[in-house]
Amino acid sequence: MPRSSSGRRPVERGFSLLELLVGLGMVGIGLGATVAFASTSVKLLRQNHLRVEVKQALRASSDSIVRDMRLAAACLPQNGAFVALAGVDSALADSVTIRTGFSDDNLSCIATTVATVHAGGAVVIDVDNAQGFGQARLGYLRHLDGDGEFFIIADVDPGANTITRADGATRDFPVGSGVFAVDERTYALDGTDPDAPQLTLDVDREGATPFAVGISELDVRYILARNCPPCDVVDMPADDMEWWLVNQVQLTLKGKTINPIRAEDVYSETRTITGKPRNLLP
Repeated sequence: MPRSSSGRRPVERGFSLLELLVGLGMVGIGLGATVAFASTSVKLLRQNHLRVEVKQALRASSDSIVRDMRLAAACLPQNGAFVALAGVDSALADSVTIRTGFSDDNLSCIATTVATVHAGGAVVIDVDNAQGFGQARLGYLRHLDGDGEFFIIADVDPGANTITRADGATRDFPVGSGVFAVDERTYALDGTDPDAPQLTLDVDREGATPFAVGISELDVRYILARNCPPCDVVDMPADDMEWWLVNQVQLTLKGKTINPIRAEDVYSETRTITGKPRNLLP
């Protein structure tokens, strides 16, 4: 090492203790800010993810119900006993059943008539044409007096033009009674787990299956074509006469965060929409 003009080595100085403490303090502040920012970002991302899940559950539920609602009553009887819609009024845990008839590829309705008297207790229905009924799991048998009954389709023989039902008829159905292929969908709430309530869907009475998790409330109201404007709104039509007056159906659904870990993770949203069954009133 070179010497100074005085012949002495230059003094080598490092960081003082104060400088080290100040440096470590600044590093600590920087790391703390970084950790806090990262923690806040993770929390915000989680909260945003939970909100998106709630919104998606609401959107999927409302879109599906309204889509089915718009098709209600298609290819089904347009008078007599009302069969297109049904439901249960239970505060904010309603259920709604939507029925639509099947159609062929050429959009003609899959429906036929009874060819020979279908006696009470019988399971085999002789019909004029059984084509197309194989794609349905539920049928509707309509008496000439306008009343009728639903039945589970157990078998279809297009060659013999017979439809076999799972249970016997409750009464005699004369020649000319209508037979319809039906698609039935029931939306209801399952609140068995209060932390993870869900909307369920039952197709053709085969059992309810989960449809959208996080739906905690379902309120269905029916707008009648009566005393308009503003039109009567009822929680549930009282009889077939009122059911035939249903012009629109108002749905209110509430979605909420399922199994929240922290209080700040809790999020809920309510959505109200209106669907119009196109095949009922114009």
